[in-house]
Amino acid sequence: MPDQLRLDIEMQGELETLWASVLDHVEAELGQEAIASWLQDAVPVALEGGTFVLGVPNSTARAWVEKKYARRLAAALSDLQGEPLRLEVVVHRATKRAARSTTSPTPAPPASVSAAPPPRPAVSAAFAPIPLNEKYTFENFVVGQSNRFAHAAAAAVADQPGKEYNPLFLYGGVGLGKTHLLQAIGHELLVRNPHARVAYVSGETFTSHFITSLRDRKAEEFRRAYRSVDIWLVDDIQFIADKSSTKEEFFHTFNELYLTNRQVVLASDRAPRELRLMEDRLRTRLEAGLMVEILPPELEMRVAILQRRAAQEGADVPPDVLYQIACTVTDSTRVLEAALIRMLALASLTRSSVTPELAARALGAFVQESRVAGISLLSIQRAVCEYFKISEQEVIGPRRDRQTALARQVAMYLMRELTRKSLVEIGELFGGKTHSTVIYSCGKLEKELKTDAGLAASVKELRAKIAASSRE
Repeated sequence: MPDQLRLDIEMQGELETLWASVLDHVEAELGQEAIASWLQDAVPVALEGGTFVLGVPNSTARAWVEKKYARRLAAALSDLQGEPLRLEVVVHRATKRAARSTTSPTPAPPASVSAAPPPRPAVSAAFAPIPLNEKYTFENFVVGQSNRFAHAAAAAVADQPGKEYNPLFLYGGVGLGKTHLLQAIGHELLVRNPHARVAYVSGETFTSHFITSLRDRKAEEFRRAYRSVDIWLVDDIQFIADKSSTKEEFFHTFNELYLTNRQVVLASDRAPRELRLMEDRLRTRLEAGLMVEILPPELEMRVAILQRRAAQEGADVPPDVLYQIACTVTDSTRVLEAALIRMLALASLTRSSVTPELAARALGAFVQESRVAGISLLSIQRAVCEYFKISEQEVIGPRRDRQTALARQVAMYLMRELTRKSLVEIGELFGGKTHSTVIYSCGKLEKELKTDAGLAASVKELRAKIAASSRE
């Protein structure tokens, strides 16, 4: 090996070791979510002239890292090196994400499934499963606190189907990633064993296939199609909850696959106990496996989802706009991405720059339907001040003690949640504060609500009182 090449390799190894130490150094302060969302795909590029050059996948990531983390990262670098260092963030395509997608070898299939299975009867097209969406892979799934357990369980199933977590039951609200995880399992299993029979269907598709089999007198063909699969991925099983004959067929199919150690993964918008589908005999089977709830994404995860989708669209979206969207759409990743696409379409059609003002226009269509008509900003302000026992002048003034600041944050949060007023209008009520200040206040309170049960109960009580008073 030439000496220069050997030196370059050694230098790169030292840089990677230093960068790994930096991440360990700042993890407690920045949090695992920030590192997973923004820093895990970064790579060290160079260290020269007192400057550490860090490569990130795109300009959006560069802007966010520079704004939020650069100062702390530079301090950690200086501490570890024992000399002052500055950090320069650049767009560098050879990041870990790119390397994974272009250079990583295809995983070798496990020995237990590597051999091609013996030929089996062809399945009629009338009972064919739904094709997998190429975008729904583990690589494209953004992991956060709200879905980390579900992601880990899905990955374990893909690694060892039919073993520990069989069946796996995922449940949660609409647009939280259940479909993505089900199909990611299917993709991963097909990569490991292209001969595997992976069947992804919805409850609606299963019902339709069953009705077709009865109408066309193809019951045996229907059963053969479903009971010959290796992996059964069933989405939206709540659709078969009211259909007694379909439930009966569903149970027998499930039971056949379960008893022969073939993997079953189910998903629903409700917990098993809330589904009439769940008769005792099926509930017993589910309790022998693993049930995991997926919760709405937290703020940082919503920002990470938007950042990744913007990168996929080839769009440079300023971090404050990503944050604005993430603070407006809080309960569904599907709606979150739809809001981003709407904004980008509006920017393209009007030939406008992506600004907070443009985002506010685009987000008008995504105001939560749960907001109560007839509630004014002043009525919320009065209710909050009465609850916290402070005056209205204090809450809109410059005071920054804990009680006043908390009341101000709660008022802004409830105004955003319960009215259709813009962030600018809310800010004006508090002495002309900017929309970014309102976004920051709402985001800060949202984080506290996740960890402070007493505060969450108070805000819930306030919200109910305000909503009730508006109906009187």
